Amino acid sequence: FAQKIAKALEILGTEYAFVVHAESGGDEVDIEGQTLIYQVNSDGVKRRRTRPADFGLPEGKREHLVIDSVEHSAEIIRAIFAGEGGGHNAPVAPETSRRNVVVLNSATALMAAGKATAFQEASAMAQDSIDSGAAQAKLDALIKTSNANKERS
Repeated sequence: FAQKIAKALEILGTEYAFVVHAESGGDEVDIEGQTLIYQVNSDGVKRRRTRPADFGLPEGKREHLVIDSVEHSAEIIRAIFAGEGGGHNAPVAPETSRRNVVVLNSATALMAAGKATAFQEASAMAQDSIDSGAAQAKLDALIKTSNANKERS
């Protein structure tokens, strides 16, 4: 299915896009196992397989990503942006898997946006954004804007 979407994007004249399909069936870069990424550009569609190691990260466990509520999800995001699960040699714990899946998908988005040309470079950029507090600052700004819009409604 992902290959068909990539081909459709090519036919429609998309300048640059990534279509992502994890071997587990998900639509994001997977923390465990392989992910297919179809890179669409003016030269056509290029298919590549990736694993967390391609991003300089250890493989984690999908079971660590299961959440039970919106509140739990928000709690996890705040913990990740506060630095939980960081460290290059961190053991494969739930916190590490959660942070790394954010890094994997942020890195892929950075590449799709043309901000990086290699997975490890993009991974380092994503990790720096979290570790420096820049990701938290962006989230805070988004929350502030969202709340301001809510008050106007």
